[in-house]
Amino acid sequence: MKVVLMPQARADLLEAQDFYRNESAALEPRFLADLQETLALLSSSPDIGRSLGGKSRRLNLSVFPYFLAYSQRQGCLLVAAVLHQSRNPQDLKRRLS
Repeated sequence: MKVVLMPQARADLLEAQDFYRNESAALEPRFLADLQETLALLSSSPDIGRSLGGKSRRLNLSVFPYFLAYSQRQGCLLVAAVLHQSRNPQDLKRRLS
């Protein structure tokens, strides 16, 4: 299944990349690998994530404390957010509404 990162999810990803790049040169590629593995898993098994209500779902990354919020539409997997697990839940609710 094709995976599409929405503009805000791309911004989230860039923010996380910058954070890990500034923390340690080794962390950024490890974060990106964890993200790619999670996206590949979603692509092959889109219903694996926990329901957020409606058509939205959530799946945590395996290693890093981030999650993907996504939904399936027209044969695509639309990723609405790449957020740290400690973020305010209202941030996610606003994006999914």
